[in-house]
Amino acid sequence: MTALNWLGVAPVVVALLGSSANAQTTTADKSLLRAAALGWADYETAARARTVRVRAVTRLERLGAEPKEATNAAVVRGNGRCVSLERSAGDDWGGDPDAKSWEGKIVGPEYEFVVQRPPGGSGWALTGVTSLKPEATKRETLPSGQLHLQDRIEGEYLLQAVSVDDVLVSRLINRPCCRTDRFTALPDGSVEWQFTCDVSKRPHGMRLVQSGRAVFDPGRNWVIREYALSNGDGAGGVATVRRTLSYKPAPDGRPIPDEVRTVVTDRNPGAILSFTQRHDVVPQMKPLSDDVFTLIAYGLPESARNQGNLQLLIANNLGTPLPAPTHWYWWLLTAGIGLTTLGAVLLAMRRRVNAPH
Repeated sequence: MTALNWLGVAPVVVALLGSSANAQTTTADKSLLRAAALGWADYETAARARTVRVRAVTRLERLGAEPKEATNAAVVRGNGRCVSLERSAGDDWGGDPDAKSWEGKIVGPEYEFVVQRPPGGSGWALTGVTSLKPEATKRETLPSGQLHLQDRIEGEYLLQAVSVDDVLVSRLINRPCCRTDRFTALPDGSVEWQFTCDVSKRPHGMRLVQSGRAVFDPGRNWVIREYALSNGDGAGGVATVRRTLSYKPAPDGRPIPDEVRTVVTDRNPGAILSFTQRHDVVPQMKPLSDDVFTLIAYGLPESARNQGNLQLLIANNLGTPLPAPTHWYWWLLTAGIGLTTLGAVLLAMRRRVNAPH
């Protein structure tokens, strides 16, 4: 068994190098792709078992309006099999993250669940549970490369250093919708990847990425230094997304993002949305057990997974109502990078700008 097969990256490299879209790739390019696949696989395995704290500052500048700013925080835990995300709700511009409501999304060994915590509260309220079929936990069985909830959380946080638009490069580069136009070394030793996407072939859940350019650092697990994307904005226009990342060493010596800055620009409504994140790794003496990703770990009875929505409030044992549903830009503000709703954001801003006064 070769090293590539053992790491599970051989299918990625073979499919990429053998595809008609990359038939003109040079020998040097193929060597770089093999090295990159090994670097990404090593990084992904290590990063999935980390606990990371993130603090994000979001700023919205819109033509004819005063700038708005919000500060939010998140805690992400993983053990390679399960993952959890807890973050402050971002529909309150400004303010202390600890004084806001929080929401958690947890992917456990047998089920996924969502919890909320009201401002100033100490207990979690259960708002939804989904039992997982055995095959649903295996990403490769999802139709047409569809993104699993675990993929989304990892891509936004734990694997941000090797993800473009919150999708792992190791997967995006091999998808039928993605064509590699260039994967070559630059004079400074970094490697540039240029690609275009056929939006009609994109899998469910993938955003409207039309084309992009990413620069990797081969000396540090092939992490991303910067990337720029052209994305559809949901209204027939194109928005640009630019991200730059700086790094610091994690306890295991691999790089982890120190500061991540993302700027989204839509020229038509004259809007600029920027996010700046700071990351800190929480040292772990040993890997987290699967028990950390269960209802009991959040102070909720295991029996609640079998109850209907009308019974959830009773199971919460909380004396206050559940927090109100968050607004459409919740993901943007809390993650500081949540481009999932980018089209909706830009479309809403365009409508406001063009509305009669």
